[in-house]
This record gives sequence, C-alpha cells and structure tokens, in this order.
Amino acid sequence: MSQTSEVTPAPTGLRRLGVLRTQNGSFDPQCLTPLVRLLEPRALVRSHVVHWHARAVGVRKTAWLLEGEGEEGWMIKEISCKRRCCNIPTALENCDSLIQKFPNLLLDETLAFPHSCVELQTPSGEHTNDLLISRRCPGVQLCRFFSDLDLRLVENQEHLERVAAKVGELLADFHARYSDPLTGEATYHTDFHPSNVLYEPQSDTLTFIDLDGMGSSGISDDVEKFERLLWTFSAERYASAFRLKYMALAKPLAKPQRSSTKSTAASSEDLYPPTATVVTRRLPRGESFKCLSSLAIPSSSGFNPRGNLVTLAWLISPSEKMTEPRVRTAKKKAWMLYQNGQKECWYLQQVASNVDASLLEKRCRAFVRIFPHVLADECLAFPHSMIPLQMGSKNCGHLLVANGPCNTTLEQYFLECQDNRDKVLEELLPRVGEKLAKTLDKYRSNELIQLKPSGVLYDAQREIITFADFAWGDEGSDGMNVLDRLCDSLKSFADDRHLQKLRMGFARVQRSRQRGAFQKACFGNRSPPHSDSEGSSSSSSDEETSGLCRTM
Repeated sequence: MSQTSEVTPAPTGLRRLGVLRTQNGSFDPQCLTPLVRLLEPRALVRSHVVHWHARAVGVRKTAWLLEGEGEEGWMIKEISCKRRCCNIPTALENCDSLIQKFPNLLLDETLAFPHSCVELQTPSGEHTNDLLISRRCPGVQLCRFFSDLDLRLVENQEHLERVAAKVGELLADFHARYSDPLTGEATYHTDFHPSNVLYEPQSDTLTFIDLDGMGSSGISDDVEKFERLLWTFSAERYASAFRLKYMALAKPLAKPQRSSTKSTAASSEDLYPPTATVVTRRLPRGESFKCLSSLAIPSSSGFNPRGNLVTLAWLISPSEKMTEPRVRTAKKKAWMLYQNGQKECWYLQQVASNVDASLLEKRCRAFVRIFPHVLADECLAFPHSMIPLQMGSKNCGHLLVANGPCNTTLEQYFLECQDNRDKVLEELLPRVGEKLAKTLDKYRSNELIQLKPSGVLYDAQREIITFADFAWGDEGSDGMNVLDRLCDSLKSFADDRHLQKLRMGFARVQRSRQRGAFQKACFGNRSPPHSDSEGSSSSSSDEETSGLCRTM
C-alpha cells in the first residue's frame, strides 16, 4: 500500500459531540450512560463491563473526573452558554478562538486543554449550559501534594523546592510558547494557582488544567498570584524558588510585575534582577497609540467584523462601553463599530498584509506625539490603536482603530434624505471643503507627510463633519493630492457639479489663508489700507477658483 502525505487542516474550534438532555438542563453525575455514549460510543460495547462514576473536584461543584476501572477517563466542566456581558465571550467561544490562534494547543501534553463539548438541554429543548471535555491527566492537585508532605524532613523540603522551581520553568515555557506571534504579548492562564496544577510524583510530571479562561486580555498576574498562594500554603523558600526559576527562563516579553510577597530569604536584586524581563507590553511614556492583541480569523472566510463582533468590542473597549455592539459598513475594507443608541463609533480600517505595519505604527505614533490633541479632535477620526490580524500563525493584515463622534457616513446621510437631495449636497459639500482645508492646515507639520482622508462622517443634528480612513502622502492613490482623493471617494453619490462645490469651499479657505499670510508679511500686525477695489478682488469668480483647485 502506497503512503501519501496529506496536509491536516488546522482545527477551527472544539468538537461538538452532540446534545445531552437532563431534567433541569444541568449535568447529573448519576446519569452517565448517555454522556459516555457521546464521548466514546465504543466504550459501551466492549467485552467487559465498565462501571463509570463521576468524582466532583473543586469548591464550585462544576467540575468532575469521569473515571472507569482500567479506562483513561475524562475531565469535564459545566459552563454557562450565555455571556455574562454582551461583549465578553463565553468560555466555549474563548476556547474556539484560542484553538484558531494556536492550532497546536490540543497537542500540548503539559496542558489539559478542552478538546470537545457537549450541549446541555432541558427536556423541552432549551439550551442551558455546556460541558467542556478534556483528557484525564495523572496526578493530584499541587495544593493537596503540599499538604501531604511532612516538611520537617529535609528530603521533603528539597523535593518541594524542586517541584516549585519546575512549575516556574513550565510557566515560563507556557508564556513563551503561547505568546502572540504578531505582537509578542504573553497569553496568560488568568487563574493560575496550586489547585489548577496537577503533579504526578512517580513520573515527576506537571500539567496545567482549567484553561477555558486562558487569554491575554484577562488577568495578567500568573506569577504574582501563584507566588503569593505558594508562600501561604508552604513557605517563602518555595515561593522564591518558583519566581527565581521563572525569571531566569522568561523571554523578553514584558517588564516583571513586583511581587506583593514580603521576602527575607532573597533580596530585591535576586527576585527582580536587572536582566529580568516583562510579561506585559507597555507603551513608552507620553504616547497614546497602542498595538492591541491580535485577532484570530478563519482561513476560509477571512476577516468579517460581524463574525468577530464580541471579540472586537472586548479588545477596543475593555471598559465595557459597548454592551450591545453593532457594526455598519462605511466603505470597502472599512467599518463602524458602535453601541446601539449612541452616536460615538469606532472606525475600523483594514490594512493589507503587504503594508509595512511597523512603518505605519511608527508614523501614527509620531503624529500623535507631535499633535497630542488629535485623538480628542472631533474633526478627525485618527487611529489610536492597531489590531494585528492572524490566520493560524501568519500575519494577514491589520486593523486601524479610530474614534469618531458619529456613526453615520456622509453617503449614508445623503441616501437617507428623502427630499431635496440636490440641495443638501449643494449646501453641505462646500462646508466639507472648508472644513478639510482648515483641518489640514491645523495639522500641518514639516516633520511628516500630509495625511490624506477619504472618508467623511456626518452628524446632521450637531452638524459635525469628521474625516476618517487615512493614507499618507506617499501611499497609494496614484499620486492623488488630498482634495482629489476625497473627491474620488465621494463620486458614488455626488456628481462633478457637486464636487466642484467642495473644491470651491476648499479653495476659498486656502485663498483666505494665503491672503492673510501675505498681509501679515507686508503690514505686520497693522491692518492693510482699505480700498474700493479690495471687495471685487476678494470675491473671485468660479473660473479663478477652479483654476486654483486644479493647480493644487
């Protein structure tokens, strides 16, 4: 038989094994036969009878060890199928996202990461909860192993110190292997304590469990929390052994957090050596532009904000401003994410993978450094964050995130107008041109190439005009200047006659600025002499205005 090599597709999430109906929609440890049939159908047709039983673990009574004589068994955990908040994923959704982001997660023998799930329903068919299924790992919880040791014996003291150091080594490896391949940000366990570490004394192996809350956007104190609890359970000696081993092996991801544990056995230089590295990414002081955690997207459909709505809301609004997020398409590769019933929006602009992200980030940081007030200016929806898009372990582009005071584009406002659409454009577009000229003049700098906006947001009630969707002067647009690029983006609903109004408004401000600069150069702070001819010269004809626009 000839062997052919096949490429195994990357998993897209947990395996859905089926539905289990119970009396109240919760797991019943006394009724295991239907569950075992879903987990492994062959387990019930073996030649010998296996008596299965579920042993509860943990204080919350939501996790069990499903065991059978001579069988490996499973670890199961009951979770809610409903979100605690609209923009916070469920544990099941979080596990699906992590598997897409780290395809080798299920193959890691040091982790008991869930591989399957079973849907729990009431007899009427209502979906109430889910069961996460993980492999059964050998060993006992580390806190129980601590309590069983007689630390009056020297050999037990040395044994416990070796185990504590080994936990630090494994945690450093965990943070390094599951750091974001695009941003370098560590992915934390978020609930790392001795009860979630299993230890098998005979084989001297450790396994991390309870990983459904794993993620870089949660609590980032894995080291500090474990050290504090280890110091409480045993002694300072073993807590120091854990931290010192971790700090010796941790990769340069972030600056280490100071421990709240009071130490006498080791100095601060020992616990926090100058070469020690960090676990969280921090921005240089004085900068506001941020690079957020990467967003895993499926390889089949590509990026779709509607399919990642909850995760996006959590990434860009961790303060839970968006509890009911909505998304609206602004233009091709640009969307507006907003809270239902509010005017404010987050403008998402997708950047292709062939664009140098480091250069883009550098330019945004530099612009914010020169003009710190730009992020609070209602006239510009300037990017304040960047989200790397990740397909498997490869970079497939970025999202620029900006804040805007309104969630309606100029085109959408025009299409929603029922009457007098022609009059609306004739009155509105000159104001857009004037606002564009004033805004660009406000942010003119010799250190940077001029920005080129191609999107316009508009709030009719407050009469706010905001520019979005930026490109830099040397990027794309086939050499178009600022005005041409904006006009080109408005051609879908405005004809040349209307766009000429926009150009006239832009040129009017430009001409006024140039005349003001000329007067200041000639007369200083004194007012220039008035003449009867000034009025006629100041009101230029349309032909002169058009000529000025064409020469820009």
